[in-house]
Amino acid sequence: MLERGLLLVKPDYVDHLLVVENVVGELINRRKMPLKLVHVKKYSWMPRDLVTELYKPNKEAPHYDTVIDYWSGSSFGVILLEGDEDIFKNTLDLAGRNTDPYECNDLEIRGVLKHLIPEVYKTDPNERKLRNIVHRSDSIENWIREMGLLRGFLI
Repeated sequence: MLERGLLLVKPDYVDHLLVVENVVGELINRRKMPLKLVHVKKYSWMPRDLVTELYKPNKEAPHYDTVIDYWSGSSFGVILLEGDEDIFKNTLDLAGRNTDPYECNDLEIRGVLKHLIPEVYKTDPNERKLRNIVHRSDSIENWIREMGLLRGFLI
């Protein structure tokens, strides 16, 4: 049975959406992953209330307010993927298991695209982890919740 996965391209990288899309496609082919790109699109801005709901499960995290400020009112990209029942494991493997792009390898989106991180953030590990190129849904429950929140954008 086909499942769907979600990657959100973060604001610092949405102007490179075509590059991100190409890297995703190349990595899927190179790694022979059972994934297929089904939707890629840039959106002009994310309202603060949507960001707040999207990151609600992380409300207690010390970086929560920074994340909300980072995404609010910014452009973002959506990449939807189809795959088998291991979609969330596969999208984790594809995005990169580590949130610091400098600790990812050249078979992971974050590792391949770390050169796109703005210079001002390269020396701060906390900022690199926040601006780690992509967000991904990590479970079916979060995918359903996140897709419900984004549905208005995806129409």
